[in-house]
Amino acid sequence: MKRRLDLDLLRVLSMCAVVYLHTASSSFYDLSNRPLWAMSCAVNVFSVLAVPLFFMMSGALALAPGAKDAPGYVLRRRVGKVLPPLAVWSGLVLLYQWLIKGDAAGARTALKGVLGTPVNVAYWFLYALIPMYLLIPALKPMADRFDRRRWRYVLGLWLGLTIGLATLRSFLPQGGWQTLFTEHPTMNLNAVGGYLGYFLLGAYLDRLERLPSRRLLLWGAAVSAVLTGLLCAWDSFSLGGWSGRFTDYLTVFTALRSAGMFLLFKSLWGRRETRSPALLALSGCSFAVYLAHPLAVMVAQGLWFRYTGLYAPATVPQQLFLYAAVLGACVLGALALGSVPGLCRVMAGQSSPILFGKKRGEP
Repeated sequence: MKRRLDLDLLRVLSMCAVVYLHTASSSFYDLSNRPLWAMSCAVNVFSVLAVPLFFMMSGALALAPGAKDAPGYVLRRRVGKVLPPLAVWSGLVLLYQWLIKGDAAGARTALKGVLGTPVNVAYWFLYALIPMYLLIPALKPMADRFDRRRWRYVLGLWLGLTIGLATLRSFLPQGGWQTLFTEHPTMNLNAVGGYLGYFLLGAYLDRLERLPSRRLLLWGAAVSAVLTGLLCAWDSFSLGGWSGRFTDYLTVFTALRSAGMFLLFKSLWGRRETRSPALLALSGCSFAVYLAHPLAVMVAQGLWFRYTGLYAPATVPQQLFLYAAVLGACVLGALALGSVPGLCRVMAGQSSPILFGKKRGEP
């Protein structure tokens, strides 16, 4: 299978963005530290696209023409690729909570509820992705038979009745007109938490042959990023606290920006094959980095408090240093664990070693 440069670039950039979101999360809520907040807000404008793009890339690959959709294959190669690493890294997080933090009761409670609640909030992504994988045998034949009109119908329902209503409600006062735009639980189309729409959106956009002009996509990405940052700052300071109404994952704003970014990368690099060994390795370890970074963040925060007396970085250089340290440790650790035969499957979700295997950095 030919490796696409656009998807590998998006995968690596999204990996870096997710790690930033969780190393800088505390700074979003401290409006008094203006320099640090402004930098965090600016980077956050781009970083929030990571999760929608991960869903979209998964849909583009899983529902692509010619992709295998037999139930046995899906369970073995899709779900089977995700579950073992999720179980292993969840176990490591619980061990850290029990042995290092000394919270045995909390670890036991988390273990008892692991089927319904991830042991770390960052793992929620996989709790949404696995149901989508399980639906591939039904979604793939549907995607193959859909014409453009049906694609637009399904995506229009998601854009209007799922994230559209949610976006509208977020701007209305609670207890007022919000109830007018709140659907009855038996009437809503909020499948898989609303994230199934991104999975299908990626499949649809990847099938498009005629794309908007690159100039339009570049200007759209730049202008929307600036506007989002300004609106996010205005909204947060107006409310006196962090506001994600313009940057939450399930908003019309984020959906449109994510679609534009996906198309921009496809327009620039969609016809080119990934040949860089470094990019292949980074793309291959992205899943392991995603799984490892919550544990790395907890360790880094503990060390930061021990040696500085601060619960979180207080300046821009400090935050950048902590981010670089966490990301670097995760990448090096993921490459090391993912390049050991046997460990590569259970730690990184790769069927062969990342650095020395035949299928280097498989998608």
